[in-house]
Amino acid sequence: MDHLPLISVIVPVYNTAPFLDECLESIALQSCDNMEVILVDDGSTDGSNAICRRRVERDGRFRLVECDNCGPSVARNAGIDVSRGEYVTFVDSDDVIARDYVTRLYAMMTDADMAVTRVGGKMRHCDSESLIMSRDDAMKSLLYQDGVDSSVSGKMFARHLFDEERFTPGIMYEDLDIMPRVIGRARRIVFRDEVLYFYRKRSGSRLSVFTRDRLDVLDVVGRIGEYVALNCPAASAAAKSRMLSAHFNMFVLLVRNGLGYSKEADACWDVISKLRMGCLRDRRVRAKNKLGIIASLPGKGFFKLLSRLSK
Repeated sequence: MDHLPLISVIVPVYNTAPFLDECLESIALQSCDNMEVILVDDGSTDGSNAICRRRVERDGRFRLVECDNCGPSVARNAGIDVSRGEYVTFVDSDDVIARDYVTRLYAMMTDADMAVTRVGGKMRHCDSESLIMSRDDAMKSLLYQDGVDSSVSGKMFARHLFDEERFTPGIMYEDLDIMPRVIGRARRIVFRDEVLYFYRKRSGSRLSVFTRDRLDVLDVVGRIGEYVALNCPAASAAAKSRMLSAHFNMFVLLVRNGLGYSKEADACWDVISKLRMGCLRDRRVRAKNKLGIIASLPGKGFFKLLSRLSK
């Protein structure tokens, strides 16, 4: 594709040495030459920094920024701060992208501020028409969890969407936290149902084990509800659906990890009880949530039993 504007590919790196070369090679092989690749090493201790340095020495499109183990939000923000591209995309350092990832996403960006594809375990191209969404429709899709997912991976953004937005440091679910705010600044969003981004599931990742930090999602969905009420009220019902989903998920995890009688579990149940009937009547609420609502109706004790038995 000719005459592409500069595109910034931001890659936060932390202790992913076994996968890093494959990730960087998939970026280096892109059919787009007019790009800069910003590697942000967040204090790696496993040799990842040396891999980044070798890549920078071999390929002038790559640059290295170093942070002091401040977390993925700070690493991504550091990449945004030094980016020069008109468009931005994010790639995690243990994942892989299709050879035409950048050009295909850019081709979707005509008169839009965001291009969205899926992430998955197997690449899948498609020739179907792209779906053009308004800001309200994209916000609903995100919060109803029925198309636009909460990851910043598999997407391309107009750089101006980040002029006043950054990832929140020190929290989990930082992608879910920023996505509604970025969508809220967009004019139009384009979605295509194909997989150009290979997501690697790894044991030991932050979301593969339960810690109390996982409860950050409850604060995140609370902030989303407040943001949507002020900036995108048409998606208020969708925000309630996402809030219910998060509280169901955390309640089940708390029960399975011996914390079913904690104050956090009680707080989750209070929110579930408040939101469930309204969400049950909402036709767009996904089936998984509606099954959870029905299972919760006999009471907290019954639902705790189901949570333990369904491990």
